[in-house]
Amino acid sequence: MNWMEKLPYDWTPPALPADGEIPHGDMPGDSVQIGEKHIQKANLIFPELLRLMRENPAEKIVVAVSGGSGVGKSETASLLSYYFNQLGVGAYPLSGDNSPRRIPAQNDAERERVFRGGGGTGMLDAGVYTEAAGKILRNLWVSGADADPAQC
Repeated sequence: MNWMEKLPYDWTPPALPADGEIPHGDMPGDSVQIGEKHIQKANLIFPELLRLMRENPAEKIVVAVSGGSGVGKSETASLLSYYFNQLGVGAYPLSGDNSPRRIPAQNDAERERVFRGGGGTGMLDAGVYTEAAGKILRNLWVSGADADPAQC
C-alpha cells in the first residue's frame, strides 16, 4: 500500500498527546507552544490538504507554511506533521531557517536587525523617541530583553 492509499476521506483530528508534546522537527530556537488557535488552524487546513493530495497524486509532496513572525507557523506545521504521522504517512516539519541563503545564525541576526529597526522607527513615528528612551532601548538590546513583552 502506498502512502496515498492511506489518506482517509472522513478525517477526524487525532487526540493530542496527554503531555502536549508534539514533535517539532529541527526548528532551532523556536519555542513551539501549541494552543487552541493553532489546533483550529491545523484542523481547518488538514482536510483540505487531504483533498488536494487525493486529487493530485504524487510520490512526494512538500507543504509550505508561511506567514509573518509569531503567527504560529511552527506550531501549525508541527500539528500537520503530527496528523500525517498518525495516519502512517511519514512527515517532518523542516524549518525554513535550515534551508536559507544565509546560515541560520545570520537569519537570526537579520530578524533581530529588522525587529530592532522597526521598533526604533515606530518610536520615532509615534513621537516618543528621546535620548533617554534610546539609551533604555540600547540597554535592552545589549541584554537581549528588547523582545520581552514584560518590557512594554
